[in-house]
This record gives sequence, structure tokens and C-alpha cells, in this order.
Amino acid sequence: TKDTLDPSMMSVRDFAVADFKGDEIPEGLTTPPVLANTLEENAERALALIDGLDHEGNEALKQELVDIRAWSHLSRYLADKLRAAIELQKYRESRYNQPDSSHKLAATKHILKAIAHWEDLVDTTQFVYRIVPLTHFHKENRNVYHWSLMLDEVRGDLDIIDKDQFGRFRD
Repeated sequence: TKDTLDPSMMSVRDFAVADFKGDEIPEGLTTPPVLANTLEENAERALALIDGLDHEGNEALKQELVDIRAWSHLSRYLADKLRAAIELQKYRESRYNQPDSSHKLAATKHILKAIAHWEDLVDTTQFVYRIVPLTHFHKENRNVYHWSLMLDEVRGDLDIIDKDQFGRFRD
């Protein structure tokens, strides 16, 4: 089993293995699909609550509405990235029995949705949030952050799925 930071959460790998084998999920664990659905539902609920609100002339309200939209895009992104991870892991698990490329196709569809959510996040925030300095961020020694600066990395998840052959990457 793979540990998660929160012991009440089930890892993607453990879930995919249990699902593939038809094992029961231990009671009390939150599975990745449940977490993904909760994230998506919360995002939809937040967006519905602010739908139609007018911020005209109220800069503070405008900022709060952008924050809610940004968090909603992040929640949707994570929900679909989790779904992609689940499907990719199911594809990897299928190598032990009958390889099933339908899971890889489903992972690709989910990651494309996740990428679109990240692009929506960038569109929502690019004119409101400035690039900010950070002292501890990124493998390329980048010392600034904005969601737009992460687009290539986010899009790179598609390559990970595309190149995956049962947990090994093609060159």
C-alpha cells in the first residue's frame, strides 16, 4: 500500500489495484473518485453562488469573486487530474491480465479537461494577479510565480500519459 499524507484518504494506486481486483474498499477511507467528485461539486456550488453577482464599482468584491473563480478552477483541475491518474493507474494495472488501452484513452480525456481548467485559471487570474517573487520555488531556479508560468508543466502531463507503457516511458 501507498501511504497518503492524510490516513483517511486512499491512494490512487491502492484504489486502482483494489478496483482492478474487485476488492472491497476499507470502510472509512475516502477514495480518489469520491475526492474528485467532492472537489468538482464544491467548485460548481461556489460558482453557482456567485453567478449573477455584480461587482460594478466595488473593487474588493471584484477581487473576492475572482478568488472564488480561481479556487473553483483549481478544484476542477485537481478533480480531473485525479481522474486521469486513476485511469492511468488502471491502465498500468491491466498489464498483469489483459492490457486495456481504454483506460489510457480515458486518462488522456481527463487530463485534457484538467489542462483546460488550468487555462481557465490563467485566464481568470492573469489581469488580476501579478507575477510574485518566491524564494523557494521551481526546479529551474525560477524565483517568481504565477499560474501562467506553470502552463508548460501542466501540459506536460499529457506527454506522461502518452508515453506511458505500463509504468515505463517510451523515449
